[in-house]
Amino acid sequence: MMIGVVRRLVSQAFRQRLRPRPQAIQRRSASQAVNQMLQLQQMDMCADPPSRGLVVGVFADETDRNDAGVLTAAGWRYNVQKTAGRLLEVLRMSGPMPKRGEARLFFAIEPERIPYYSVVAVVGLGKECLGYNPYEVLDEQKEAIRRSVAAACRILAELDTDRIEVENCGHAESAAEGAALGIWLYQELRNPQNRIPVPSLDLYARKDEVCDLEGWRIGLQKAAAQNLTRQLQEMPSNLLTPTAFAQNVVEVLCKSGVNVEVKVEGWAESQSMHAFLAVGKASCEPPIFLELSYYGTCAEERPIVLVGQGVTYDAGGLCLKEKPELFHMRGDMTGAAVVVACCRAVAGLRLPVNIRGLIPLCENVVGCNSVRTGDMVKSMNGKTIEIQCTDHEDVLVLADALLYAQNFCPKCIIDVGTCSGYMRQALDESAAGVFTNSEILWQQIKHASMHTGDRVWRFPLWKYYSKAVRAGGRSDVQNYGIDRGGRPCKAAAFLREFVPCGQWMQFVAHLFFAIEPERIPYYSVVAVVGLGKECLGYNPYEVLDEQKEAIRRSVAAACRILAELDTDRIEVENCGHAESTAEGAALGIWFYQELRNPQNRIPVPSLDLYARKDEVCDLEGWRIGLQKAAAQNLTRQLQEMPSNLLTPTAFAQNVVKVEGWAECQSMHAFLAVGKASCEPPIFLELSYYGTCAEDRPIVLVGQGVTYDAGGLCLKKKHELFHMRGDMTGAAVVVACCRAVAGLRLPVNIRGLIPLCENVVGCNSVRTGDMVKSMNGKTIEIQCTDHEDLLVLADALLYAQNFCPKCIIDVGTCSGYMRQALDESAAGVFTNSEILWQQIKHASMHTGDRVWRFPLWKYYSKAVRAGGRSDVQNYGIDRGGRPCKAAAFLCEFVPCGQWMHIDATNVMVTKGFEYEYLRRGMAGRPTRTLVEFIAQTICKDTAPRLAK
Repeated sequence: MMIGVVRRLVSQAFRQRLRPRPQAIQRRSASQAVNQMLQLQQMDMCADPPSRGLVVGVFADETDRNDAGVLTAAGWRYNVQKTAGRLLEVLRMSGPMPKRGEARLFFAIEPERIPYYSVVAVVGLGKECLGYNPYEVLDEQKEAIRRSVAAACRILAELDTDRIEVENCGHAESAAEGAALGIWLYQELRNPQNRIPVPSLDLYARKDEVCDLEGWRIGLQKAAAQNLTRQLQEMPSNLLTPTAFAQNVVEVLCKSGVNVEVKVEGWAESQSMHAFLAVGKASCEPPIFLELSYYGTCAEERPIVLVGQGVTYDAGGLCLKEKPELFHMRGDMTGAAVVVACCRAVAGLRLPVNIRGLIPLCENVVGCNSVRTGDMVKSMNGKTIEIQCTDHEDVLVLADALLYAQNFCPKCIIDVGTCSGYMRQALDESAAGVFTNSEILWQQIKHASMHTGDRVWRFPLWKYYSKAVRAGGRSDVQNYGIDRGGRPCKAAAFLREFVPCGQWMQFVAHLFFAIEPERIPYYSVVAVVGLGKECLGYNPYEVLDEQKEAIRRSVAAACRILAELDTDRIEVENCGHAESTAEGAALGIWFYQELRNPQNRIPVPSLDLYARKDEVCDLEGWRIGLQKAAAQNLTRQLQEMPSNLLTPTAFAQNVVKVEGWAECQSMHAFLAVGKASCEPPIFLELSYYGTCAEDRPIVLVGQGVTYDAGGLCLKKKHELFHMRGDMTGAAVVVACCRAVAGLRLPVNIRGLIPLCENVVGCNSVRTGDMVKSMNGKTIEIQCTDHEDLLVLADALLYAQNFCPKCIIDVGTCSGYMRQALDESAAGVFTNSEILWQQIKHASMHTGDRVWRFPLWKYYSKAVRAGGRSDVQNYGIDRGGRPCKAAAFLCEFVPCGQWMHIDATNVMVTKGFEYEYLRRGMAGRPTRTLVEFIAQTICKDTAPRLAK
């Protein structure tokens, strides 16, 4: 348990008081308090609070409670020269070494009657070998220094310490950042007499040693910049109006050598910034546009332009926000605060670069002049914007600023805003979302975040989202777009409309009837499909082979129209790639009609590859394409079947693993989900041997909840209809196995499918219940509607029995995946860079794309936070649901390569984006998984485990 310590001296007694703190020190042993008491009783000291504190570090293995620990070089010198070895001795007697983010205090450790440092804090730095962790995208050594030093300085500040000296702990810049960020608090509006004194900070160093003063100075500058941002964010909106914000900026930046121009409403009107001006119409505060200039090199050098969203208060306009959301809306000017602080830091560090900062300032409140839903406004470039929701004003404010930024011929434009609350649902607070059209900028910001510990994560900026914000026929763009999903990506796609963009492509099918000169033509109808430019190929920004996707979409559109004309047989030419042609044709003509009267069923035409007798055609590619399409159509068929017909028993038919077997395997997590159902749970095991039996298999695990009502945490009415598709993972695995067998791929496959229903009944599992998984881990069920994880957990553990090359599970574990990506791509979480590159490459060929999400320790901590159990199926806080679900599953993969595919958002398609998929169940990502398995055969990079 993380605790804070307050120590007081009264007469000659020693008392200790603990109170809960989010980051503090660990007191694991009573010997520490006893040891301190004995030392202090030998000294006749006054009860004044410590006036000078010291922070030193210790390296230790956190997993080994018996690790004796190694002090840093500066800590060791202080231990030997000032305490005669007493510091390390007492530290080891006080219990296990402090972990990263923890500090342990020692009072009057020096032998002098009046010690120079009245309190010494020893902070845990983890192992000495810590460095860059590619899976966490983090320099763990630097982050350990920041967190530990911050924890120590915060505790010392609470003890009214006047001055804190911090040793560099191996990296002076990180130590300075942690110290300065840790002691900061907002108290500008408190009575000066009641303000908590903030100690001064210094770098600890002996006179005879070389210290990194420059690194310490840089760290303090960066921390001061972040603290300035926090100060502006914390200021109440009645004090920090647009006018007051501008005054503060002038006061802060003019002292730093940054030029500030304050442009008023009339200037914005002259620039035709109607989108920006529309947002602030209802406010009594006039809108203001700030332009910041810093010249660190010659004036002719092209600048970096920073654009910061400056909505000083966002009530949502007529689309008023809910009460809980309003409190933090004073922080909707975070982008503006970041730009101001960044400019001051760049000036303070005297970086040789030119910076131009653009900050549009206004308020979005309710009034008689409020902009209304359905209103149209024009931006600077003349594009008409339809305002579908007044609460999405952020993109309107930024749009005109991005257009104005083009006037400076910038090296690059970087805008910072708070454009979508759904970003919290996607990532929680572990990282900021990044959207960019430049791989260079992404690599640079990723590298920077790795060093600072303030991480970022890239989201897609695909044409899919651009189409969604252009879909309205009344205007050029809409500030919300069609459908609710993928809000962060659609907001970025909207902003991209106001930054010069590149390539564009359109698909159209034209029909010509009876084109042949014969009286009775062989082909009664010919469809000519558009394929775009001949030079189309792989587009790295779209992560897509545009030629193959153009073929699929165009052929599918043509075949669907021909099928509606009661065409008996359709011959399709290969269009340059027979496999993609076959996929598009077979997917395009399929639809679910198994339960219709046979007399009323719509006839489905047969498909053939068109070729002349004297020409060579790619029959093998055509056959492979038909196999992959048949696999996806099988998935769609299983998804579309109503849950009263597709029960677990009906799904399995020839059952090989029944409920009793699952009990013998101790699959209590899986069995708990189906307790309330009349249908017994079933565990299906599929085996395909395409090579020698000794070869290690690829294990596919498919979530098989044939109907998910949510259990006692009953789903909402509108969510229930599609819950027959909660067995998407199982359907994908079945179809994938059939395709692999049909293609006769030389690989061994093991498919594991736990089947059950999650319904309401007297035996329903309850919130707060505890169940044990196969490996003995206790799971606390916080929400019965997150049963997907319980079903998959035991199956993942069982998969270890086959010594697999890799484990891939497919499930529908979080509805928030739709909020993050809409239906553009399935989410992927993996502990293997090899698997990610292979699935990404496969999806590029199939057009059924995937996007990677983080699998960081941040999320693992969230699902382990409950003290009553080992893990929880929901975790703390509501944000980052998809990532927490993956972190939960990772707890049940003890070793080896593993990948989790969350197909929640691609389970259903609206039918407008993919011409080869009708509205309904989509059958994704079946083809991508088949292609992935085929590619692993060509290049088997899975590591060999020692037997």
